[in-house]
Amino acid sequence: MYKSFKFRLYPNIEQQSELSQYFWATRRLYNYWLWVKISNHQKWITTKRYDIQWQLPQLKKDYPRLKDIHSQVLQVALLNLNTAFTNFFRSKQQFPKFKSKKDNHKSFSYPQWVHIEDWKVYLPKIWRLKVIQHRELIWEIKTCTVSKTPTWKYYISILQDDWKEIPKTIIPTKDKCVGIDVWIKNFAICSNGEVYWNPKWIKRYERRLRIISRRHSRKQKWSENKNKLRLMLASIHEKVSNQRQDYIHKITHSIVSDNQATNYAVEDLNVKGMMANRKLSKAIWHVGRWIFTTLLKNKCSVVWKSVIEIWRFEPSSKICSKCWNIKQDLKLSDRIYKCDSCGLEIDRDSQASINIKNFAHKT
Repeated sequence: MYKSFKFRLYPNIEQQSELSQYFWATRRLYNYWLWVKISNHQKWITTKRYDIQWQLPQLKKDYPRLKDIHSQVLQVALLNLNTAFTNFFRSKQQFPKFKSKKDNHKSFSYPQWVHIEDWKVYLPKIWRLKVIQHRELIWEIKTCTVSKTPTWKYYISILQDDWKEIPKTIIPTKDKCVGIDVWIKNFAICSNGEVYWNPKWIKRYERRLRIISRRHSRKQKWSENKNKLRLMLASIHEKVSNQRQDYIHKITHSIVSDNQATNYAVEDLNVKGMMANRKLSKAIWHVGRWIFTTLLKNKCSVVWKSVIEIWRFEPSSKICSKCWNIKQDLKLSDRIYKCDSCGLEIDRDSQASINIKNFAHKT
């Protein structure tokens, strides 16, 4: 089973310059061969990854700057491009996009020849970089990815294999299932009565963001003052993102630690379609529903539990959990569900979590 650990890097000025060359080379190579693959695909010509790799020596002669880049880093960039194309045609995922030089999220990967020793990480052709190693690496290192954030922070993500088999999930049963409804007012409402409130991190910094954004827009383009304000904006957004991810890690750990449940049911909502609502799009975006579902699945896969996603068009909020009567005129402002048939009065989100659990195991 693979496990990934992320550490902070502190490169010096020379090493930062070398890392920027790696970011530039992988981006240019990725974009060039993406253009080639698109052109060949329009002509019904199949271009394989090995057909591209055989041309790397000639590219290094044409562009001498590529000689300073480790060859396997360039090969991994081509592998990522090939994987993106394969996922698009097989899994109907998003079509590969060209990488912009204005994008401040940059990364490249080493497939091997990386090791950490005495608070130094040894990378081929870059030598040793200072690293804050907050835990010991006891397993074999498979790959590592060096990344740079918009706030000019460097990280290295190391993938290890502990040689353990992935635990088999238990057959899900309704009596040990917990339905989870993720929304805006409360972050998560469970069918067993647990409620996790929504801190709404972005609201604490809205006024500050508004002031800095106004100042940033008035500065001269490409000036040093404009770049300083950009870093201030990026640091605030990074702080909000870290707060959100930390909170979701904590609540997913709390949910999965419940020993009474063996499976969990969530809704597969069309978040992209919900974002079309101009009044709710901002709140829906900052909830981080995709992050919650992903972390919940990852944590459940380790402890022999499973996650069930119900159909997105199931009327989880409009149907009565007691008599199964559907209330068609239910509005979004109605926070208390009142059944016209049996007279049940219950919180709207609590009933939705119960219905999600019922839909996951309906026969």
